[in-house]
Amino acid sequence: MIDAVRQNWQLNPQGVGPRRKSRRRLCGWRAGLPQSPFGALALVALLGTTLGLSTAGAGRPPCAGDCNNNGRVEISDLVLAVNVAILGDAAPQTCTSADQNGDGIVAINELVQAVNNALNGCLAPTPTATPGGDWYFTEVAVESGAGLDHLVDNQLGDTVAARSAAAAAAGDYNGDGRIDLYVSVGDAGPAALLRNDGDDNFVRRDAQAGLPVQSARGAAFAFADIDGDDTLDLFTAEVDGGSPRIFGGRTDGTFSEETSASNFEGLERDTHDVALADIDRDGDVDLCMTHWGTSVDQADDIEHVYRNGGDWRFEPVGISLGVTGLSRNGSDSTFAADFADLNDDGWQDLVFAAQGGSEVFLNDTQGAFVRATDDEIATETGRASALGDVDNDGDIDWFVSATWDPNGIAEGAWEVLGNRLYANRGDGSFEDVTEGSGVREGFWGRDACFADFDNDGDLDLFQVNGAEPAESDEFDDDPSRLFINRGDGTFDESAEQHRLIDRSQGRSVSCFDYDRDGDIDIFLTVNDGPSQLWRNDGGNRQGNHIIVRLDGRAPNTRAIGARITVISGGDTQIREVSSDLAEAHFGLGADLTVDEIRVRWPRGATSSIQSIAANQVVVVPQP
Repeated sequence: MIDAVRQNWQLNPQGVGPRRKSRRRLCGWRAGLPQSPFGALALVALLGTTLGLSTAGAGRPPCAGDCNNNGRVEISDLVLAVNVAILGDAAPQTCTSADQNGDGIVAINELVQAVNNALNGCLAPTPTATPGGDWYFTEVAVESGAGLDHLVDNQLGDTVAARSAAAAAAGDYNGDGRIDLYVSVGDAGPAALLRNDGDDNFVRRDAQAGLPVQSARGAAFAFADIDGDDTLDLFTAEVDGGSPRIFGGRTDGTFSEETSASNFEGLERDTHDVALADIDRDGDVDLCMTHWGTSVDQADDIEHVYRNGGDWRFEPVGISLGVTGLSRNGSDSTFAADFADLNDDGWQDLVFAAQGGSEVFLNDTQGAFVRATDDEIATETGRASALGDVDNDGDIDWFVSATWDPNGIAEGAWEVLGNRLYANRGDGSFEDVTEGSGVREGFWGRDACFADFDNDGDLDLFQVNGAEPAESDEFDDDPSRLFINRGDGTFDESAEQHRLIDRSQGRSVSCFDYDRDGDIDIFLTVNDGPSQLWRNDGGNRQGNHIIVRLDGRAPNTRAIGARITVISGGDTQIREVSSDLAEAHFGLGADLTVDEIRVRWPRGATSSIQSIAANQVVVVPQP
C-alpha cells in the first residue's frame, strides 16, 4: 500500500505533513493518496492503528478535515474527506472543512493537511483578519513558564563579557510542531530547556533531557540538525571559560553530548554568537562563531568558520577560505554573524556585526569567501544584526544595531550615530539608507529581529538595548524599540503605542508564534534580570498569515539556507530559512489564499505548491 501511495505522490508532488521522521517512514508522507475508496480506507486504517488518530486534538476548535465539527480529526473524517476528493460531486456526503480554499474541490494538499491535523491535533484556527481595533503586546513570561532569572555573580568575576551574555535559542526540538526554547540563566544555574506544551505553557525539561547540570555564562546557542538524522541538535558556547559543546538530539526528546569528536575542545575563547549554513553545498550545515574581545597578535587572524566533517567533527577552515581581517587593535572584533544569499546566486554569504566596522563576505560559489565590504558600510561598531527583505524588492537587506547617544556626545569609548539600515542593491552590495528610515535611534543597541508583527505583508523590526556598566547614566534604562514598517521599507517607532514597554538590559531576541494564534510573539533574555515573553495580542486581527516549514532531505533536514517565496494577491515576499528559527511566517493582509509557495532548496532545486488557504502551518517536502 505504501509503495503505491509513494508512486501516486510522484504524480501530485505537493502537500503538507508532520515533521517527525518516524511518521514519514510509517505513512509515506512523500507520497500521494490511493486512487480508490477501499485503498483510502486501508491507508487511514493503517494510520489510525499505528498512531492512534482517534484521540488526537480532542477538545480543540474545528480545523481542516474535522468533518463532523467535534474538535478533532478522526479516522471517519479522513475516510469521508478522501471519498469526497476521489468521487467529487458523486460523493454521498460532503466535508466542507477539508475544502480549505473553498474552490469546491478537496485537493491532495488539503487531504494531507487533514491527516497532519489528525496526527498533531487541531490548531486553533485564526479568525479571518479584520484590520483595526486594539493591537498590543502583553508580558506573560511568568504565567507561561518562560520567566527565568539570569544572574551575574560578582564573586565569579564581573567581566565585560559576562555583562554582554544571556543566550537563547528557539526550535522545535521534540518535533511536535511547537517552538521550544533553550535559555541561559548565567551564574544562577544550568541553562533551561523549555518545552512548549501548548495552551500558552512552557515546561522545564533540561534535567530530564540529559543537558548540562552545571551553570555557565551561555552567550551563543543554536538548534540545528547537525548530523542529518532529522532531530534537532543543540550547539552551546559561553564566555569566561569553557569550550563550545554539541548535544545530539534523539527521537525521544533527549540529548547526548557529542563534543569529544567535534574539534572544539581547547577552544576556550569567548564566543558571542553562532550561525549555521551549508557554505559549500555539500548537504550538511557548517558554522561560524564570533569571538569579540579575544586577544590576538596584531598580525594574526583567528578562525571563525568551521566546516562540518561528519561524525560531529568540525574543521577550522575560515582563514583558508578568505574570512580574515577581523582582528583590530590586538583583539577580535566580531560580535554577531549571519548567513544569507545576498546576491541571489544560490550560495550562502556571510556578514559580521563588528567593532570598528561591520563586514561583508560573498561566497565565490566554490565555498570560499571574498571580502566585499565597501565605503557604504559604517566604521562605527555594530553589535548585532538582522537580515530580511524590508522593502519587498526580492533581495535581502541588512540591519545593524549600534550606539545612538541621545545627547550626541560620547562621554566614554563609544560612537554616537546609531543603528544602520543597508538596502541591498541586488548584487550583494549595500546602500546606507539609514537617513530617513526611522531606525537610527536605538540607544545602546543589542539584538534584533525582522518579523511581520501586524501581518500586513511588510517586515517590522524589534530591537533590545542595554549597556554593560558605562561611564554615563544615559543608557541605564534604554527602552526596547519596535519599528513598524510603513510599507515602503521605512519605519515608525511604536513600542509604547503597542504597550511594549521594556527598559531592561536586553541581550538576545527570539521572534516566533509561540501560541500558534497567527501572529509573532517576542521572547527576550535580560542580563542579570528576568527573561520576558511578550505575547502579541491582536496582530492576527490586522491581517491573515501563513507559516511555512520545510521538510528537507538529509543531512540538511531543516533546509537551512532555502529561499521561500510567497505570492498572494499580486504581492511577492521572500524569506530565507536560518539557524535562528527554521520556519518562515508571512503576513498576508486581507488575502485569504496564497497563490503560490515557491521554494529554492539549499542545493539549487526548486519546487512549488499553489492555492493554499491562509491561516495555517504548511509543511513543504523537498521533492
